[in-house]
Amino acid sequence: MKADRRVTPAGEWLLDNFYLIEEQIRTARRHFPKGYSRQLPFLASGPSAGLPRVYDIALEAISHGDGRVDPESLNRFVAAYQKVADLKLGELWAIPIMLRLALIENLRRVGARVAASMISRNEADTWADK
Repeated sequence: MKADRRVTPAGEWLLDNFYLIEEQIRTARRHFPKGYSRQLPFLASGPSAGLPRVYDIALEAISHGDGRVDPESLNRFVAAYQKVADLKLGELWAIPIMLRLALIENLRRVGARVAASMISRNEADTWADK
């Protein structure tokens, strides 16, 4: 691989801000009691089957906001969810931590796409150089 090949802006952002991501992981570990998620209601079916439903709510809130979450939209999202099914107090308590984890998962997905794209681009460059 040539040394002059550029890192994509998304890849550069991930490299520059990796310490922030690690900090959020440490915060989630520190504030989320070990085994607490086993006490939360889990989803029985769908793409998030087997995961706590509050984690799925966090993933969906992030997805609907294109990776952005603000207090008003989150409040509306949770209120709309509770019109269908009431959340337990423990689930409401877990929302901030689940949002952190869901945002980290979102970044992991972005990172995987960036890495796959970079690998493909490097392979194309290698073939073009030949």
